Amino acid sequence: LLLASPAGAPAPPPVMPLKGTEVLAESDGLRPGEALRFAVKVTLSEGFHVNSHAPSEEYLIPTTLEFLSLEGLDDGGFDFPEGAKRKFPFSENALSVYEGSFLIRGVLKAPPDATPAERRVRLGLRYQACTAQRCYPPKKEEIAFPVRIAPKGTPLRPLHPELFAETRP
Repeated sequence: LLLASPAGAPAPPPVMPLKGTEVLAESDGLRPGEALRFAVKVTLSEGFHVNSHAPSEEYLIPTTLEFLSLEGLDDGGFDFPEGAKRKFPFSENALSVYEGSFLIRGVLKAPPDATPAERRVRLGLRYQACTAQRCYPPKKEEIAFPVRIAPKGTPLRPLHPELFAETRP
């Protein structure tokens, strides 16, 4: 059985829980043997939430981020924010979720023998978006961004000091 909208009626807009992602780096590059901190800013559409990296119930799908391709760089890991506790009609207990915008922080390391060049890093963001009424199938979004390996001794320009003001790792 096929269901169609009445002739001339527009199709409903697609559901877009993920409004966008943005990679914010600590500087405009890194030198061989050094680390680069970055943050992935994830923004959800109004009315949506995703489970935190450490969901409060075993059956819930966590939000994860993984390196898909490093192009000769080393994985320094990720640091996820703590989720907000929210109560929803479909759950007896408050759930650990992310809403609005949130930052996942990461670190990339250049080996001491890294050749100066531009590299492309690819990440995979996995999440399950929900509203207060329903959950949608899990999705995986790819996030790609350039990373410049600068020659030793090259000055680097700081970026986003408001995110990286604390001491270096």
